[in-house]
Amino acid sequence: MHVQVKVMPTTRMAPGPACQADWDLQFTHDSTSHYARVRNMPDMSAFTLTFFVNSASNRTTQYLVSYYTDVNQNMIVVRTNTFQVTVHGSAVSLSSINLHDGAWHHVAITWTRATNQSLVFFDGAVVNQRTVAGTTISGAGGVFLLGQEQDAGGSLDASQIFSPGRANQVRRWAGRGIDVMRLGKSS
Repeated sequence: MHVQVKVMPTTRMAPGPACQADWDLQFTHDSTSHYARVRNMPDMSAFTLTFFVNSASNRTTQYLVSYYTDVNQNMIVVRTNTFQVTVHGSAVSLSSINLHDGAWHHVAITWTRATNQSLVFFDGAVVNQRTVAGTTISGAGGVFLLGQEQDAGGSLDASQIFSPGRANQVRRWAGRGIDVMRLGKSS
């Protein structure tokens, strides 16, 4: 990993929703070498991605999540400064949602090939539901990145980093349904 990981005690983080923190990713540097990466992802016919996020940054372009494959460089992308979620290359802007207010927020994103439905949750409420047609999300050449967006060929751009900010309890499930409403209401 190329990101500072600070282990924090279990605590209630305010002023946003409760968040039981047993670990915390802190993105503090403006550098293309500051990220967490997972390679060799499996093929996914469904996925759920959840995380808590906290930032008060006023940077113009920030990306927390990027999943790049040989098939599509924007397979899954989460842009945080103007909240935008991309699934299977199809983006939706949720600009009325402010992820950079200094509070902790819970975000969850789901997609399933069975129904071609994608859902985006913000602090436990559905804020977007749409049809996103696509086949299995290929793991071939797939790189899952936290803290930056990947461009063609997997290159990184310093103007697209997530910094300063924190992410907590980042979780990804492939091929199974998750009770996202329950996850967003941690106590």
